[in-house]
Amino acid sequence: MKVTDPICGMEIDSEGAMGHLEHKGENYFFCSDSCMEKFRQNPEKYINSGSTSSKELIPEKKQVTALTGFSNKADYLKLEIPIIGMSCASCAVTIEKSLKDVAGVQKASVNYANQRAHVVYDAQKITSPDLLKAIESAGYQTGGAVLRIGIKGMSCASCVDKIEKALKEIPGVLKATVNPGTEEARIEYLPEMIQLAEIKKTIKDLGYQTVQIGDEIPEDREKMQHEAEYKKLWRKFLLAAILSVSILIGSFPEWFPAWAAVPQQTRWIILFALTVPVLLFSGSQFYIGTWRAFRHHSADMNTLIGVGTGAAFLYSFAATFLPGLFPQNLRNVFYDTTAIIIALILIGKLLEAKAKGRTSEAIKRLMGLQAKTARVVRNGKELDVP
Repeated sequence: MKVTDPICGMEIDSEGAMGHLEHKGENYFFCSDSCMEKFRQNPEKYINSGSTSSKELIPEKKQVTALTGFSNKADYLKLEIPIIGMSCASCAVTIEKSLKDVAGVQKASVNYANQRAHVVYDAQKITSPDLLKAIESAGYQTGGAVLRIGIKGMSCASCVDKIEKALKEIPGVLKATVNPGTEEARIEYLPEMIQLAEIKKTIKDLGYQTVQIGDEIPEDREKMQHEAEYKKLWRKFLLAAILSVSILIGSFPEWFPAWAAVPQQTRWIILFALTVPVLLFSGSQFYIGTWRAFRHHSADMNTLIGVGTGAAFLYSFAATFLPGLFPQNLRNVFYDTTAIIIALILIGKLLEAKAKGRTSEAIKRLMGLQAKTARVVRNGKELDVP
């Protein structure tokens, strides 16, 4: 039976306690001889201060971190969520604001350097998937691992709802979907916070059986997304670099005599056609980020890039197809500015994505060195405690 030491407030097992005393018909248990001695000298002091015996254990508000494990009885949980897609410090501010707007979040802070969000929330009001939705609504993705587990014993849609609800209530589970047709569950979770055994136990406690699918090695979603992001950025940069060189050559006919023979209007239309793929493919993420920041009444690096390159492109578009809007001396195009800025920014993002991937792997290795349990000696017996 779990009891609370009235001196230090530590929650201990009554069988593993160092000692116990009886006072006014109540049994009090202690984690050490020093706590027991303090209680023996002045029991009323600690009883009146609000401590409780084993017979009236009042649950306390506790914060439990992803690094030390969790308790389903805790009201306040601290969750560490990997985030993918941040490009500057303003992104961290946007995510913090989105998380703090969720009812039940007590505290939220985002570290741009290690791409992590630290959230303290009330587990009685919200669950991990609610935090995930808040991050995704701000335009960012979360990392973690993806696991597929076979489930036997489902007979109707209510079985699916019951399993999904139970899985989503586990701190550290970000998403959980159950497919009754294939009889399997797809779970996105944080390996640092919850183990596979805990997920299986939750399903079994509901009265269903778990079945192994493949080797049951969870996919490292964060690593996969970092690799996918790097490949995507590389493709975007490659296109932007090739077209930027062509646009730069066409923008200065005085340097390249072959272009001097092409009429100005025709040359500008060709430059327009070469710039559009750079905007729509290579630079799309900046304009999407600008819109998302605008929706949240904030600004970030995407806003700076989007407004700058967008203004240059729109001015050039108007000068190309609506030249009558400008005096003769103001008719000019800046397609080269638009394309080259996007290409240069993508170089930086490529290097940043590579560095982030290495940093994330190093952090995971360090966390893997952490001890999962501690061995203590109580009443001459060795006990393993988390």
